[in-house]
Amino acid sequence: MLNDVLPHSRLGIIQVNLILLSLNRTFNLRFKVGCASGEKINKSLFCSPLGFHYLCQQIQENVMNEKKTTRKPMRRSVFWLNILAMVIVAIVAVFLTFKWLDIYTQHGKAILVPDVTQIDEQEALHLLETRDLNGISADRSFAKGVPEGIVIDQRPKANAKVKRGHIVYLTVSSGNEPLVKLPDLADNSSYRQAASRLRAAGFILTKNDSIRGQADWVYKILYNGTETYAGQMIPEGSTLTLVVGDGYIVEEEVETPTEVEDEWF
Repeated sequence: MLNDVLPHSRLGIIQVNLILLSLNRTFNLRFKVGCASGEKINKSLFCSPLGFHYLCQQIQENVMNEKKTTRKPMRRSVFWLNILAMVIVAIVAVFLTFKWLDIYTQHGKAILVPDVTQIDEQEALHLLETRDLNGISADRSFAKGVPEGIVIDQRPKANAKVKRGHIVYLTVSSGNEPLVKLPDLADNSSYRQAASRLRAAGFILTKNDSIRGQADWVYKILYNGTETYAGQMIPEGSTLTLVVGDGYIVEEEVETPTEVEDEWF
């Protein structure tokens, strides 16, 4: 094997010299051969194949060590720079999120809801619009003595603090009294049953009238002093009077046939 290497030893020496020169210029390396004393490279080693092989090993080890010592600090610095960048990005993201929430929810800004009851529906909607509020006519209900189209209630109430663009729900007077169909109760139910159903339908009951008849049995239903009938349409909330039996039943006189006197012939 040595014989195969010897013919090429001179060429190897030239190559090693060029490699050492380039490495010294590039990495500013000092190669330590033989011991750790740092003595200079012996020129006679270049003339021996074994020396040439040994020098190649030393060059490879020194280059690897140099790479390790130069890369470790760079890797550590890059790692900490990445960590620092992530922390900064997270802080900026949190700050911008809270800033956006304050703008979107209008934190600390409130509007007093105006009183729009007892005015016309369209006028109330216009007034709410000028205050940057949204008015919606959510319901229509009858209010005695209030003309049609007048706002009788609002939610939220007047002087409530809300955000801009908040919805204010309006209840508007319908003007017309709602009619309710009178159930079939006259001479068909007891006082307790009739009173319960009529109150549930929205009627008001006055003191009962009484007539001779079965106790607590409803014989008639009066509206404004007039007898009503089943299915009659009566305004909701009207006052009705029940005519109830007083429990005194008059026995009808039954005619008994008279005895026919025998005729004597």
